[in-house]
Amino acid sequence: MSILTNFLKLLPFTVNVSGRKHDLIVKLGNAFSNGGDGVVLYHNEKIYTKEHLAAAIIRYAPYNFFRDFSHSALGVFMKDHLAANGLFIDAGANLGGYSRCAKELGCTVYLVEPEPTLAAFLHENESFFGKHYGVALSDEKGAADFFVSDKNIGGSSLVTSTKGWEGSGYSKSVKVEVAKFDALFQEIIAKHEGKTLVKIDVEGNEEKTVAGMSNTLSNGKINYVWCEVRGPQSDRNANSYIGVISQLAYFGYSPFVYSVEGEMIPFQEQIHVRQYFDLLFLQK
Repeated sequence: MSILTNFLKLLPFTVNVSGRKHDLIVKLGNAFSNGGDGVVLYHNEKIYTKEHLAAAIIRYAPYNFFRDFSHSALGVFMKDHLAANGLFIDAGANLGGYSRCAKELGCTVYLVEPEPTLAAFLHENESFFGKHYGVALSDEKGAADFFVSDKNIGGSSLVTSTKGWEGSGYSKSVKVEVAKFDALFQEIIAKHEGKTLVKIDVEGNEEKTVAGMSNTLSNGKINYVWCEVRGPQSDRNANSYIGVISQLAYFGYSPFVYSVEGEMIPFQEQIHVRQYFDLLFLQK
């Protein structure tokens, strides 16, 4: 473990997949690192980062990175509601922060992430995170253009921006395989005996992703759905929260907002709607 990693490990701050802290740490790490083999030891488990520039923050500050997810509202919810025999499906896994939280709780974990650089990292590190599927989720099977942001690795999506290409933040597009949630996970969830939590963070494609879950939702075995949705100011599928709430209500789920203090509040449109925000759906 590097001197920088050892030092940062002692500090109580957290760091996410993007932002000023992230950029500063990566800049310092790149400046003072001697290269090495890129193998990070985290709680005696290995993470392979050498060929993965997108995972530089994990190379230099793994403890601060994973702490950010475990201390978030979803991380707190998982600790309170998922037992060791739980099942966690991470749709839009990014660098796998939430999947690792679930893995540390003893859950069975599946990750879905189509963005090529992130997918390559997760695929090489399946033993650390869980089983990875390098596809995008939607309401039909096939192939589609996937719009990639080089500046914000959490901002890639199947959805175009109403701001046009220049204002979208996208850098390029790539072709990716598209699959329905039902095709991948219906049988897995049907056989699972513990609690199941599905997290959806797909940057505007959440309505179509939920539409592709209809067969699985109808069997009532998904206990919790945590979904990032869009409000009226979003440039990608504005007001997606309305469609997602309607779709999940059909299968008997009600929306809540969950705080880092562990408080669960029924969703109120006039209070909770933002440009983008998280909703927790529970079976009635």
